[in-house]
Amino acid sequence: MMLGPNAGGQPRAQHGPAGKQQDAWQKVVRELAAAGRIPQAMEIVEQRLRAVPEDTEARGWRARLLAWSGRWPEAESEYRRALAGSPQDADLLCGLADVLIWQGRNAEALAEVERARAAAPEREDIEDRRRRVLEALRPEPRHQVVVASEWDFFDTTSAAGTYSVRLRSRVSSRWTTVAGGSFLNRFGERAARFTASATYRVGETSWITAGGAAGRDQGVIAKGESFFEYGRGLRLKSNSVVRGVEATYRQHWLWFREARVLALTPSALFYLPRDWTFQLGLTAARTRLPGAGAEWRPSGQARLAIPVTRRLRGTLFFAAGTENFSRADQVEQFSARTWGGGAQYELGPRQDITFSIAQQQRSQSRRQTTFGIAYGIRF
Repeated sequence: MMLGPNAGGQPRAQHGPAGKQQDAWQKVVRELAAAGRIPQAMEIVEQRLRAVPEDTEARGWRARLLAWSGRWPEAESEYRRALAGSPQDADLLCGLADVLIWQGRNAEALAEVERARAAAPEREDIEDRRRRVLEALRPEPRHQVVVASEWDFFDTTSAAGTYSVRLRSRVSSRWTTVAGGSFLNRFGERAARFTASATYRVGETSWITAGGAAGRDQGVIAKGESFFEYGRGLRLKSNSVVRGVEATYRQHWLWFREARVLALTPSALFYLPRDWTFQLGLTAARTRLPGAGAEWRPSGQARLAIPVTRRLRGTLFFAAGTENFSRADQVEQFSARTWGGGAQYELGPRQDITFSIAQQQRSQSRRQTTFGIAYGIRF
């Protein structure tokens, strides 16, 4: 339940001599409501309505105060009475939608939110309200299957391909599991890799993930892997440039036929206005080869995600440093710079398709171009 001075829409400021008089009583009501003195605020609103019964602002304030007092049926009646005189008022429509949501009448609330959205299409708070109502109307999917293909093209050798399938399941409010398999056709060898992990949510803002991978390496991928990750989220002020941050630390071990690799990756995901996100990560990798000792190498990655439309989301990314540690042909072979982008399009409420392209410019004048496509469905 979202109760407080910001719920139910914002009253509009009035101007001119009459507006100054209205601003005076509204300012007092607003201050009393913010202090939790609802009865005193209601008394001032009632006085205003006795003096000016047709005042839509006063009637809207009465509806808000009734809603914040938990008197939802009365608040609903008051909102509808106010809307009779101002049917396109987005604040009143949002207030009525909130009252209907609090009563569990989400289908009716969605209709009011759509009216508010049509009246004020630029308002982000209405989009947020609409998203919450839609989520409440349909049960959240517990499972997601993603089928993906990726093709690598090189300037010095034949192409390679990777085909994968992954199942993500929300077992409970605390536990989430991921299981999947990848099949690689690389330099004439066919390898297979199977991965499993589990995530436990600690409280509302933290989580721990642990997992591993094994399979038929054929000398092109790691024989075995294990990893764990700890993450914590932090919500910031809604009016700040960064609205929230998710910080994670990941530790990943990979065992190849010859090499041993340990990768340490701290990263941060920043939530920005208008649903933009920016992710920044750093990796320190320790590689040990027989007879050559161990060596640490750094790398970094950055990714920007941008919502283009309600259904289309684009991404841009850049990485610099050392190799992809999951491929045997890249371990200790070169350093590289990689840049690229992608787009995810929602085919429906529970389906999406993702396209990606990346180019890796390596040392030793080598180049690799990668194309990818993935289809996801939630159920």
